Amino acid sequence: MHLRKALLILLFFGSFSKIMGQQILNFPTIKFGDDLTHVKNEINPISSSFQLVENKKPNFPLAKDTEVHLIANEINLKTGKLDKVAFTFADGKLTSIEAIGNIRQVFLSNRNDAAQLYMGYQVYVKDLLFIDIKNDKAWILTPEAAHVGIFTWSNPLLEKPYKLKQYRQSVKKPSFIKMGSSIESLLPKFEARAIVTQLDTLNGKDPNAQFQINAYGIEYAGFPRKFEARFGDGELNKIWILTGKEEEDRIRKKLIKLYGKPIFVNDDWEFFEGWSVGLRKDIPEVLFVNEQMSEFYKKIIKNDEK
Repeated sequence: MHLRKALLILLFFGSFSKIMGQQILNFPTIKFGDDLTHVKNEINPISSSFQLVENKKPNFPLAKDTEVHLIANEINLKTGKLDKVAFTFADGKLTSIEAIGNIRQVFLSNRNDAAQLYMGYQVYVKDLLFIDIKNDKAWILTPEAAHVGIFTWSNPLLEKPYKLKQYRQSVKKPSFIKMGSSIESLLPKFEARAIVTQLDTLNGKDPNAQFQINAYGIEYAGFPRKFEARFGDGELNKIWILTGKEEEDRIRKKLIKLYGKPIFVNDDWEFFEGWSVGLRKDIPEVLFVNEQMSEFYKKIIKNDEK
């Protein structure tokens, strides 16, 4: 099963609530959804020190109103000692964990199951554990955090200069991406800008595209994102940019500031700029399409309204 399909099943078919209530791998007294006070009290006895950092202007995709990071140093666990761990809280709830240092010993020494390999990461889907052996990093995530590609984001508070980073705020399509471009011309441009990039052959369910470039780490709307660039008959015709539900209103305001009020709104979509830019709400994403595809979406979505 492809990773994104597995994540969507977890996210939208009921498993997410179960994960939010379960103990977290290697941290048996902590659960996703726990508040800052509980996690701080549990981490304090097993770490050498910790600090709290609040982002006054949240840009973490899962944060609507507040974003806080608990950075713990030298955490002692049953399987070994981690150098540093970042616990990220969105709106008061634990949503992601990133660890660096001694990853193989701490997370893999007691495992007997095989990982899925995805773009250089070892992925244990059941635990939503992502391992980057080369860079000695690991992420444990909620399905929402995995959906937006947090496993390719390195929390800047874990590495020098240990400060929050400001990302490109624009919601305009990056200038290097031009509709009608070929895979051969666009792939190296993504590779030069993204953290990881991969070219996939699609499964035939999309009648308008046969290939897709997956590119993680392209800055858009205040955070490094996953871009999914789709090609039909060898030409780029649409781009999906994965976002978080909690940041929907932030992105909407930026789209309205750039393009004006949406020309179409329903429960699942808002379209701008002659149906060429879409804010998707059922599965959080931003969509850019060419002229032909804008007519395609206009037709199928309006037909669904009848």
